[in-house]
Amino acid sequence: NCKYYGQETSDWNVVGILNLLINGKENYVLEKEDSVSRWKGEDNYDYIISTPPFKVKCNSKYHFCDIDFLIHASKDAKEKAIGIFRSGICFSKNSLISKSIVELVEKDWVEYVISLPQGIFSTTGIQTVMLVINKSKNIKGRVRFVDASDCLKKDERSKTLCINSVWNLVTCSMSKSDYVIDVNISDIKDNGYVLSPEFYLSDDNIEVPQGFEIHTISEYLSPIKTNIFNGEAGKVFSPSKILDRVNSRTIYVSDLE
Repeated sequence: NCKYYGQETSDWNVVGILNLLINGKENYVLEKEDSVSRWKGEDNYDYIISTPPFKVKCNSKYHFCDIDFLIHASKDAKEKAIGIFRSGICFSKNSLISKSIVELVEKDWVEYVISLPQGIFSTTGIQTVMLVINKSKNIKGRVRFVDASDCLKKDERSKTLCINSVWNLVTCSMSKSDYVIDVNISDIKDNGYVLSPEFYLSDDNIEVPQGFEIHTISEYLSPIKTNIFNGEAGKVFSPSKILDRVNSRTIYVSDLE
């Protein structure tokens, strides 16, 4: 029995109203308004639930709605908390977010991390992951990483997530395949608490031809800080121009300025 407040820029706000009424909720305000540029709700709230666009700012110490939800829902849940988040949090270097991810791993609450396909949201093509937090995991000391990025049903107008395909991967009996891998908590810690399925499923074995050596790009290139608002912008490297060579995992110095 709580108060609901919502903002939606499109006519889909009527669907939100109908959803609330069907569920017997009468204490609500739902306006056709942009919540990102003009938040009209109260400053005090229990939860903000944000659908795409992601990375919507809020006034919590975590600064963003999706992270705020992840942290508080994980702590408050009696058993499970499940959410969809931008995949960037799997590699976050933000001290607050990173500290919170470390805490979830240390407590052994992370059960599944599932990469979802791009294009399943009508408002964004951002890469997303589903995190399943479970305080009563059946198998302790491990996290199952699932690459469900190809689990799509396509028609002429839209892309839809294929639920059965995702479920088959999540419940797969194999501990390692091309799309599923079970990783021990100790290995996640050794890898700096990275929670990306692609990180653990990728094949990093590079064949080095005779006379060649492996070096990191950071040994030769460093990021430059630019102010795009003053008409300045950094150079963008596009692998599409040298796609054939990128597929063979080789980039030559002549391809870079």
